[in-house]
Amino acid sequence: MKETNVLTYGQIVLAAETLLRQGIEPDVKNVQKALLEHGGSQGPVEVIAKHLETWQYIRQHPTEIEQLVSTHNPIQDTSSQSKTASSEGLENIVSQRTEELKQSLALVKATLESTADGIMMLSNEGNLIDWNQKFVEILRIPPHILEDRNANAGVQYVFDQIKDPEPVYRQIAYLFEHPDVSGDMGNVALKDGRIIERYSQPHVVDGKIVGRVWSFRDITKRYRAEEALRLRNRAIEASPSGVIISEINDEQHTLYVNPAFEKFTGYSQEDMLGQSFEVIFGDDQGQPEISSLHLSLQEKTSNTVILRCYRKDGSLFWGEIHVAPVSDNTGETNYFVSILSDITLRKRMEEQLEHQATHDALTNLPNRLLLLDRIEQTIIQAKRTHELFALIFIDLDHFKVVNDSMGHPLGDLLLKAVAERIFGILREADTISRLGGDEFVVLVSGLDAVEKIIPIANKILKSIERPFIIQDCELNVTASLGISFYPKDGHDVNTLLKSADMSMYQAKNAGRDNYQFFTSELNDLVQHRMLIENSVPHALTHNEFILHYQPIVNLATGKMVGIEALIRWQHPELGFIAPDKFIDIIENSHYIRPVTKWVLTTACQQMKQLEAQGHQDLTLSVNFSGNYLAQENILKLVHHVLKETEMDPKKLHFEMTERVLLTNTDAAIQLLNSLRKIGIEISIDDFGTGYSSLSYLRLFPASTLKIDRSFVSEVHENADEHSIALIDAIIAIAHSMKLDIVAEGVETAYQAQFLKERGCGYAQGYYFSKPLAFDKLVEYAKK
Repeated sequence: MKETNVLTYGQIVLAAETLLRQGIEPDVKNVQKALLEHGGSQGPVEVIAKHLETWQYIRQHPTEIEQLVSTHNPIQDTSSQSKTASSEGLENIVSQRTEELKQSLALVKATLESTADGIMMLSNEGNLIDWNQKFVEILRIPPHILEDRNANAGVQYVFDQIKDPEPVYRQIAYLFEHPDVSGDMGNVALKDGRIIERYSQPHVVDGKIVGRVWSFRDITKRYRAEEALRLRNRAIEASPSGVIISEINDEQHTLYVNPAFEKFTGYSQEDMLGQSFEVIFGDDQGQPEISSLHLSLQEKTSNTVILRCYRKDGSLFWGEIHVAPVSDNTGETNYFVSILSDITLRKRMEEQLEHQATHDALTNLPNRLLLLDRIEQTIIQAKRTHELFALIFIDLDHFKVVNDSMGHPLGDLLLKAVAERIFGILREADTISRLGGDEFVVLVSGLDAVEKIIPIANKILKSIERPFIIQDCELNVTASLGISFYPKDGHDVNTLLKSADMSMYQAKNAGRDNYQFFTSELNDLVQHRMLIENSVPHALTHNEFILHYQPIVNLATGKMVGIEALIRWQHPELGFIAPDKFIDIIENSHYIRPVTKWVLTTACQQMKQLEAQGHQDLTLSVNFSGNYLAQENILKLVHHVLKETEMDPKKLHFEMTERVLLTNTDAAIQLLNSLRKIGIEISIDDFGTGYSSLSYLRLFPASTLKIDRSFVSEVHENADEHSIALIDAIIAIAHSMKLDIVAEGVETAYQAQFLKERGCGYAQGYYFSKPLAFDKLVEYAKK
């Protein structure tokens, strides 16, 4: 006898559908509660779960169930007992068939889950019916949407991710109107930058379209790779450099050349296919770089070479060729790519730049840089052959007179004419170089005796003595020559040049228009200069340099208004070295930069100490060597010192001699303007002792003129009118240019009063104070 409390499938269905009509999604718990509320049995949970699962499956697959019922419907008995039996039989049949269908669909589901594509199924109404996990991953759908099985929310979420959904909306609308359309639905871009490839086809059951199946694939990597490939192909086609792709084999068959290669070689794609790209080397196959190229191809390594190349018409061009092997996915290297650039213009520019870097712009002779290199090479050769060679240092006599009286353009033409004459009398193996200004050096190699240089020196003197006709002007100049020999007068470049330079000055002292050899006395002088120069680094690191300061006084008030820093040297072996014995040596050496930095830094530091003691109104004057104008990063050094010492640049004066400014006009103007921009004042020192040019002076942003002591020393009770006129003229020039005036070397009260009456504002000299060490300056400042 059957128990009445056993739950049937029909009872479960009745309870589930009742809940569904109430808007409640059935589950085991609320179905169990509904059964109790209608007087039914609570029943085992597993029974409810089984029947509820069957009912859910039938809901989701109505078509399959209809087919099942139509094929299993022999029941005609209308009695209650028969109906119950039929119901139970149908339930069993449905349950069995459902289980079969579940297994079949599970297999289909597993198949769908194993694909690389995302699958989504929609009903004819556009509702989301089913999907695989890949679809969730590709579209990145949040779990709560899937758990709620909210079809509209799921579809809308997909559309919200699309960068431009309007075309997709139109496409979906079209598919609703034409449900039988299938195939590629195009790519769509998502807002996160990914590219999705889409395919779709109708879902057909028993010949009836019941929905639509979509497949999605993330092709972002492939799309970007294809896009990158398109860009690379376009870049190759548009590249201004020639591109050649060839096989790595003995024939090096060319597979491709780009339009640029065709353009600047004249060889077309058809000309090159199957040929070696080395056809562009023509008959010039002996170039060493070609062997280097072959070796790289054999070893399958990259290389860059520069070669002479020839166009199809035979014309020459310089080519820079970079070759690189190309490996496939297996690592096998069967091809190489060559990039060919026409660098003819670059080669010409490099040659021009190299020539400009090693030759004098005015005379086109080798400059100092090239001369030094050639002397170095000649020393190496002379050591091997045990031969002599000589340096002849040439300086034109009184060239400044010609330059200043006739003008710089004519002076430049004279220098070119002198260079041509000397070059014309020398051997091909000899070198003539222009160092700068009116200084030339001749290198004569291969001598077997000292006296062999005499006829050469005489020829140089006589060639210069002949009148020069320049722009209808007859110019007569002479020259002084100094001669040094390797190895007698030096074993290195610097020593030999210094020896020749000293000999030249000896020729000047001997009356000019002659030559002089290097002597033992000159050698002693050179050795002394070298000792001084070589001692500079030790002096800097061991505090041998000190600064003395000479006060600058306002002549109207007698008050000290500034100080000038003067370097002194206390040598541990040579004792006190007078400034005129070492300053010139340092200025003409590479130590000018570190010494200038030390002077500037020390002076600024001690100036700050004076200010700390209450002397706030003083200015600091520092001498600035003209040779430092040729140094780089001057402004950088000045900025560094000012920042380090916290010195006010408006209290700092740089003093430069008139001669230096006029010798380095362009560089001086540029530097001085930069210094003035940061507040530093400029003083023109030793005014009146050089070759003054008011047209040049007005270009310099100076604020002060300093009258040289040689003019001040001529001022006394018995001074002649000429000396007084010179002083008056200098003061008048300063007033006309609105410059302050400082007289140097004032030693008497008469000179101070005289200068004051003539309108000179400031003075310095022994009458006020000699240069003082810093501690003595502090005492002086207190008075």
